[in-house]
Amino acid sequence: MPNTSLTVHQRPTFLRECLSFKNTLWLGALSFESRCSGSLAAVNDAKFQFSKGIALDYSTQVHPTSEDRDLRRKNWEVIEHLAKNTCRNGLEPLTIEPYSFSSMQEAFKRMVFSTGVEFVLFDITCMTKIHALALAATLAQPKLPFKWAAAYSIPDNYVNLGDQKRKPSGWKDVLIAPLAETAALLNEAHSRGIIIPGHEADRLILGLAELEPSGGLILLMATPERPDLYELSIRNNRRVISQLTSMRSASWSRKILDWDDFEGLKESVAREIEAAREYDAPVILFPFGPKSFLFLTALSLAAAYPEASWFVYPIPTSYDVNYSEGLERTTWLVPN
Repeated sequence: MPNTSLTVHQRPTFLRECLSFKNTLWLGALSFESRCSGSLAAVNDAKFQFSKGIALDYSTQVHPTSEDRDLRRKNWEVIEHLAKNTCRNGLEPLTIEPYSFSSMQEAFKRMVFSTGVEFVLFDITCMTKIHALALAATLAQPKLPFKWAAAYSIPDNYVNLGDQKRKPSGWKDVLIAPLAETAALLNEAHSRGIIIPGHEADRLILGLAELEPSGGLILLMATPERPDLYELSIRNNRRVISQLTSMRSASWSRKILDWDDFEGLKESVAREIEAAREYDAPVILFPFGPKSFLFLTALSLAAAYPEASWFVYPIPTSYDVNYSEGLERTTWLVPN
């Protein structure tokens, strides 16, 4: 089984050794959010270079449409400008279906496995969560022929999350899928759930309506410098969390982890896997919170329990162009 322990770096200095390889790749995603260029900007400041860059381009619905179009064009210009210094052999966009787990894995094979890449930096910041899960499941394979690291850029602020008058985007479908092709939904009566709540309570309600485990763990992330985000997640999901943890017939617990406590997260996931394995039952992931947490959770599940790890994901109808603003910092997740 591959090592799924990650170390958090605050600066990209570790890249100096990784980028000494001949064939290296930056893989990120274009977005209406300005933080989509965060890792390239940090690499540019450090005067490092990749061999090549690829930016995923999604045809997602974002409102207002005209503002989304303008922001994407400006952000692409920024990424292209940075790539002149950071990608020796240029940067190319890749249009891809945003909510297809298999499409991302197939593209990954074409871009990485079949090209002899020796090191890849995955910027998961603006990838769709389904693609971040697909990426994690692929990286969970044993004996990868390349080295890798992941980058995640945190915005200065999330806009309108506490605005109760803001209408939700709605959901056009609910995806229930395995993290590995071999996974089976056996013995659902003893299934375990791992819920990572976001700021949209209706998303969690809809996910549980499709597939509700018999018990499990609710993981909450605490960011010391942004306690408002933790409080907002608790407030928006209070009713569902209270219902799950107060049910006599269920064995749900709640755990709060610091945003960079990936070892604590890995240990928590391992306990749920152990509980599920006792009954040959599945573990169901509800991936609605911070992408860095979702990525490592999926990585741990796909590596340790590929035979029975699944996820439930309501697909949004559209996004709000004012979802976030600015860039606070970029963190770097490096396998030990």
